[in-house]
Amino acid sequence: MDIVKKAISHEEKTVFFFNKLNNSIYNRYLNKLFNFFIEESKKHNITLQNIVNQKEYHLIYSDIYGIRKEFTDHMDNLSSNKNNKLILFLINEAINKKKESQKFYLKKANELQDENIKKIFLGFADDEYNHFFLLEFILKSINITDNQYQNNYQNKKIKSRKKEKIKQIYY
Repeated sequence: MDIVKKAISHEEKTVFFFNKLNNSIYNRYLNKLFNFFIEESKKHNITLQNIVNQKEYHLIYSDIYGIRKEFTDHMDNLSSNKNNKLILFLINEAINKKKESQKFYLKKANELQDENIKKIFLGFADDEYNHFFLLEFILKSINITDNQYQNNYQNKKIKSRKKEKIKQIYY
């Protein structure tokens, strides 16, 4: 149960993190996305609390397609925003958090003996992976006006993305 309690703590920190990002900008689409991630973490936390309390639990997959469609329909509202650098920074912070969460759940799943709880952790890792790619999609879809920021970001991250994709294939 120590692993599950660590996961509860991880989800609580994730909620705090996305609340902090949410409070740093007013953009209804970005705020909606961050609120989506907060609600996902709360759902994960409920499942984890049920495991600890030996109640019935199950994995609920996120509605990633609904939120992605909304962003596709309103992408120009992000790209034409005067806070473009801040938006890019916040999305990059969210990407890093989602990658960290995916790694956390994959690592902890490998430490678990209980196959049912292991499946839950792998499902959570899958959610985090989908969230990561949603953020990547949004980042790539934004019309970036600051080429220097884009070049710096891409040069630092391309290698790590390729490694993450390779690791994901083998997990």
